[in-house]
Amino acid sequence: MSCGVQPIRFLHSTMSPEAFKGFLKGNIIKYVIREDKKNKIEDLQKAAVYMNWLIEFTSTGDIIVPGESD
Repeated sequence: MSCGVQPIRFLHSTMSPEAFKGFLKGNIIKYVIREDKKNKIEDLQKAAVYMNWLIEFTSTGDIIVPGESD
């Protein structure tokens, strides 16, 4: 977070809700598809992070970003 804001938080604040959900879905697909070709479990864990954010955003309209101060 060297730029003062988490990139995911910047995207969340600048995209429409529909666009942000699309971004999250796209990253889930990306990490699942490349799992067997690149980083294996690490990519599945990243997909899980984006899935959890998608569930959270769909439920509450916000996300919790690890390491972000309130």
